[in-house]
Amino acid sequence: GVEYIYIYSKIGETGSVLSIAVPVSYFNNEANSIKNLSIILTIVSAVVAVSIGVYVAYGIGKTIVGINKTLEEAADGDLTVSAKVKSKDEFKTLANSINYMIAHMKKLIMSSLDMSSTVINSTDNVTKNSELLLSASKEITSSIREVQQGITQQAGDSEECLEQSDEL
Repeated sequence: GVEYIYIYSKIGETGSVLSIAVPVSYFNNEANSIKNLSIILTIVSAVVAVSIGVYVAYGIGKTIVGINKTLEEAADGDLTVSAKVKSKDEFKTLANSINYMIAHMKKLIMSSLDMSSTVINSTDNVTKNSELLLSASKEITSSIREVQQGITQQAGDSEECLEQSDEL
């Protein structure tokens, strides 16, 4: 047969008792429907949680890949790149710091190029001045030789003149 749960309660002070017999299957059906609803809600909650987790992980992964690509391009020498991040979180702060670093690296390199240009110009000036000094030194040496030859010639002429005077 069918099992029943017998429930009773006294009604006030009248001495009357109210009772009812409820089949156990009625409670089991209600418990089973609550259990089924709980299982369905748990599964739906798990699916939603996993979906949100995957979405967040994808966003984080995409941001990290973009920042990493920017750093690789900068490391290869392309200092025109900049990290672009749409979110307004720690990744945005990181991207701003990377962009600041790249801009300052570019500024340092430009400063070094300017300095090397100045050094090259100074080297050219030193080379030109050295060439002028060498040319002037050659001219002075040539002039000294001419003077030496003139003095030697004059000494010879003076000696010849002296000999001629002695003969006279």
